[in-house]
Amino acid sequence: MAKETGVPKLKNSSNSQQWYTRLKMYMIAKETWLAVKFVPRKRDKPSVTSKEKPDYSALPFDDDDNDDNDEFEYHPRNNEALHHILTHCEDGPANKIRGIKSAREAMVTLMKLYGTSSEIENYLVAEKLWTTTYASAGSMEKYTDQFTDTWNEIQRRQISLDFLVRALLVHHLGTYYPGFQQRKRETGIEKLGFEDLVSQLKQEELIHLREQPPPTTFATSTVTCEKCKKKGHTEKDCWKDITCEHCKRKGHSEDHCYRKEEKGPSW
Repeated sequence: MAKETGVPKLKNSSNSQQWYTRLKMYMIAKETWLAVKFVPRKRDKPSVTSKEKPDYSALPFDDDDNDDNDEFEYHPRNNEALHHILTHCEDGPANKIRGIKSAREAMVTLMKLYGTSSEIENYLVAEKLWTTTYASAGSMEKYTDQFTDTWNEIQRRQISLDFLVRALLVHHLGTYYPGFQQRKRETGIEKLGFEDLVSQLKQEELIHLREQPPPTTFATSTVTCEKCKKKGHTEKDCWKDITCEHCKRKGHSEDHCYRKEEKGPSW
């Protein structure tokens, strides 16, 4: 259905803004957006006698299938609006709103979980400063226009110089430490001091170095162990528990057996 409507399926925070904008316009066209704006209200329930009780109830494996006993009243097109939201969600986000009966509550829940925060939007604006180049713009007019737009956006959002420097520090990591960069995008850097960010970066490098395997030098890769006769380590570092074929004792080979030498030649 997403291909037919032109609305992408919600994956996570990476496409939440595009998803929300397009889904909203689609639902406005389908006249279901009002159901999202509608606040559910409690309905006046008349007293139900034993004779008026329905002969059906929720299935044991589907505890949200008991609409007749719902104490809230929804918009007349609420179910259709919920259908539009769910069909434009991937499995992960769809599972987050399982059991929710209000289209409004479903949308609020999804935007709380996946909506782009104002800080991330500030970070994306800051990125434009160091990704906008004359070469990418192609002309001086486009180059200056892009910088002007970015500058106006920075002023409108009141993004501080301190924030820009911290964002630049994270951005210039490039392809290195992608996990750290992703965590900073999610947790934010707005309330993180510059010194704290520097300290975290140094700590991240220490963790990275500990996870790296020790380098194999040319000398250790070509040396031959006198115990097990294999390359890659010395006799001192030999881990192999070898057994002498002559005396049947462990810790040395037959060539280094002192008992064989004491016995002398057999002739």
